[in-house]
Amino acid sequence: PLRADMESLSFAKLMKTTRGILLLDRFIKESIRLTLMEATSVCRRVLKDFVISHRTCVREGNWISIPPKVVQDDAQLFPNPRVFNEYCFVNLEKYLAVTRM
Repeated sequence: PLRADMESLSFAKLMKTTRGILLLDRFIKESIRLTLMEATSVCRRVLKDFVISHRTCVREGNWISIPPKVVQDDAQLFPNPRVFNEYCFVNLEKYLAVTRM
């Protein structure tokens, strides 16, 4: 069914419009944000010693990672972080101004 939808004329029309693609892309991003299942992401090996803001030393050769769920549940970054917002990643005012042209 998904392939048939993607091959349809209506999907072809959607692909020609930035508006449809942008909203679909942002809707998918918000869906992923709320249903993320990985415990960590962005794992990096430390190349040289450094001290982070609260005086913790991170040593060369260690691995560090970011827990995405902590970031995604931060109300300072996402108002109402546990509520689905299809416009979360869209500056709606700017978007509507551009698409009305």
